[in-house]
Amino acid sequence: SSNGLVGRVYLISGNIRSYFGLRETNKDLLDKNGELQAYIWKLEKTIAEQNLDSVPTNAILADSLNNFHYEFIPAMVVNNSIALKNNYITINKGENDGVHPEMGVISHEGVVGVVRGTSKNFSVIQPLLSTESFLSCKVKGTNSPGTLVWEAKDYRYASLEGFPRFEKFEKGDTIVTSGFSDFFPQGIIVGVVDGSESQNDDNFLKLKIKLMSNFGNLQNVLVIKNSSRGELSKLEKEVYGDN
Repeated sequence: SSNGLVGRVYLISGNIRSYFGLRETNKDLLDKNGELQAYIWKLEKTIAEQNLDSVPTNAILADSLNNFHYEFIPAMVVNNSIALKNNYITINKGENDGVHPEMGVISHEGVVGVVRGTSKNFSVIQPLLSTESFLSCKVKGTNSPGTLVWEAKDYRYASLEGFPRFEKFEKGDTIVTSGFSDFFPQGIIVGVVDGSESQNDDNFLKLKIKLMSNFGNLQNVLVIKNSSRGELSKLEKEVYGDN
């Protein structure tokens, strides 16, 4: 009930902020649409260059879509903090819209966080900007994951800890989700490498990551619904128990 009452207050101020930020948001959406269209053209060109027969190709694409277990619930941010040790985000979608705790949340720029609490019409998200957030990530093109953590300093940056020293990377490389999580599919953008330093264990590095999601101006998000999560959680609990 508290989440619901506070959420309605935040919704009013959120609507006002959304109006003034509409022009910039629309520009970002147009840019993203351009990137998606370019990706579609590239995919079509690749298929054509491979001289693949249309029947098996279409079958492969259809099978991929049938095995895609994720749906997306759009929501508007009605409250957002960035100056706390453990920040939070409130959105205008809740249980009535199919949002439940432990669902991943992204923006059109990258990963945002995970839903931690819900009421009928609102939800509270634990963002990457929390000292209690831990996300398995990797440098795009590698297979060695590290753990993304926030050190309660700059809301624009986080750290990827436990990155193997033997893996090659460069400043500007893209950081993506590893897929070792129920919350996010593999390959969602998190940020880019901005630097590195040694850890206590000489076998690993800590990478400085510039986050892609602009938490200082976050207005619209997508909540990820993983339809296979219940089955996976049940199986893991049967095998491993509550460990």
